[in-house]
Amino acid sequence: MNKFLTDLWGMMQMLIDEAVLAEREAIAKMIEDAPALMDFARNDQGGCLMCGFTPKLAAQFIRARGQE
Repeated sequence: MNKFLTDLWGMMQMLIDEAVLAEREAIAKMIEDAPALMDFARNDQGGCLMCGFTPKLAAQFIRARGQE
């Protein structure tokens, strides 16, 4: 492969990686700001007392996927 194509491929890969990270962060932020899924059993962090779910916990799991 010539240098132009190699450079182009590298630039495309970088842009794709940045877009994936931006999308992951946008989804994590949306979940953080969302109300808890189970309004009837909220804990003090906006999550479900029965299952331990909080929007912040879900956001952490989404962000962690990008660190693998």
